[in-house]
Formats: sequence, C-alpha cells, structure tokens
Amino acid sequence: MNKITFYLDEVENVLNKNHQSPICAEVDPSNYCNNRCSFCCFSDFINANQEHLSMELYTKFLKEFVSLGGKAITFTGGGEPLMSPYFIKMAQMAKNRKLSIGLVTNGTLLNRIEGFESLFRFIRISLNAATPEVYQEIHGTDFFHKVIRNIATILKLKDRPHVGISFVTCEKNKHQINDIVTIGENLGVEYVHIKPDIHNENLELDGASEGIKITSSLKLSSRFGKLPCAIAGLVFILNATGDVYYCCVQRGNPDFRLGKINNFCVSDFVRIREKFTPDISQCTTCRYTTYAEHYEKYKGNGYIFLRHKEFL
Repeated sequence: MNKITFYLDEVENVLNKNHQSPICAEVDPSNYCNNRCSFCCFSDFINANQEHLSMELYTKFLKEFVSLGGKAITFTGGGEPLMSPYFIKMAQMAKNRKLSIGLVTNGTLLNRIEGFESLFRFIRISLNAATPEVYQEIHGTDFFHKVIRNIATILKLKDRPHVGISFVTCEKNKHQINDIVTIGENLGVEYVHIKPDIHNENLELDGASEGIKITSSLKLSSRFGKLPCAIAGLVFILNATGDVYYCCVQRGNPDFRLGKINNFCVSDFVRIREKFTPDISQCTTCRYTTYAEHYEKYKGNGYIFLRHKEFL
C-alpha cells in the first residue's frame, strides 16, 4: 500500500495541467551543515549558498501555503535544518496553524529540540554507517555515538514522534546493511529506510525484520514518463535561499528553479510549475517513481488507510 492512493484525483489534475495546490511542503530552514557526507548531491550548492531561511520569507510562505489548504511541512535540507537559529519558532508557527510536521535530520543536534519533540509527527535520522569508523569516512565527522545517544533519548519519551533511520548505501557502507538494521532494532526505531545514493541507482533492496520495517526505494525516474513529475507537483520545495524548485531531487539546480518566494505567492508557483517543462534527461533517480508504481496499480481502486498520508 502507498500514500499516493489518497491523491489519485490530485495527480490527475497535475497530469492534465489543471490547477492543483500542493498537499505538503519541504522547507529547508538552513543551508549550513555540520556533516560532510561523501555522497551529498547538494554539497556544492549549499557550500556556495550558506544562509538560513529568513523568518520574513518563511512567514510569507506559511500564510499562503495554509490558505491554499496545505496539510504538512517536512523540515529538511539542503543543509541540516537544526542549524537554523529560527527552527523551533518555525516549527511552532506551523503547529499553531494546524499543520502536521516532520523532521529529517542528521541527528547530531537533536538536543536543540528538547522539550519540543511532541511538535513532530515523525523524525527521520540520516545514519549512514553502523560503526564510528565508517561514519567518519562517510559523514566526515565523529558524531556516531552522539547520534545514537540522541536517538535513544527521544525513543525513551512517552509522548514522542514516530522515529526512523535513513541509510543511504554506497560502496563504503553497503556491507553494513544488516548491521544498521540490528542497530535500529536494538534502539527500537519503527523503520529503517535503505536507499542507494544516486551513483548506485541499480541497487534495490527489500526485506522485513521481526522488530522493524525495512523499506527501499529509488529507481530510474524515466520508468513512468511524466508521472513521477506529476506526483512531485503535490510537494512545494522551498530552500533556505528563498528559491522554489520544481522537485526535491533537483534542489539547487538552476535549470529547475521556479523563482523566489519573495517575488511570487505560493499560488503563483502552482501556475508557474504548470507551464514549466523540465528536462528530465538530467534526472538520475527519483523517490516519486515508487509512488508512480502504486498510482498505476491502485488508480480507480478506492482509498486505503495509511499512516502519515499528508506527507509525500
């Protein structure tokens, strides 16, 4: 089952160039990052554009997004979202407007949301190694044990969000897949999301564990033609620079930049996107391909309950 089954009509609207407001948004509070991941596809962009999203631009976006019926925000990157000095205020403002909130983080600064964990529906931690040595090699830092402690601290909370681990596989860590699943089980996370980096797109993994769910994704974006792009149209991408992008994978790519949030309204970007023709020959892998598979499978078959349906 897949969350896209809730939005069959909305995907049809995007495919047919009908006006369709975004369901959720990915907001990058910061382009600063305290890790130096070897496979980071945004490293050149964020290093050249180190800034935090201003409260002025975020407030403008938030008001317009809510007025269009937006349901959820995932704070992600870009850089590390918890580097932003405005992060807690941003999350509180979104919560006060009845939005569901998710957080994707490298986990090193989770202490900065201490006491505010209940604001979030989910927290996903990028932990791409199962030992300190491999962590240093991939993340470029020695925060492995700190991240493990931070995850354990959140999992002990009574009123806590759903917590998962994201593990991007590459040549340096693919031998640790079973180990990261074991770490997830021992910690008590609810899932481990295993996915290849963009240079290993043919590595496909699937499986199950007694204690947690194991998921995998990322396939060639051209497999379903324009369908992944249509699904991506339900997600609004706002970077810390104030730039809006066509999709999350091409964040930072000037060829996929739709404009600046201070120059247009969120509804303007919907119309701009409708007229935008992306050159998907530039695309490598795309997370929306999995949604496209399920869209083809369940189109016309009704709606099925899934957790966190408002997040795409």
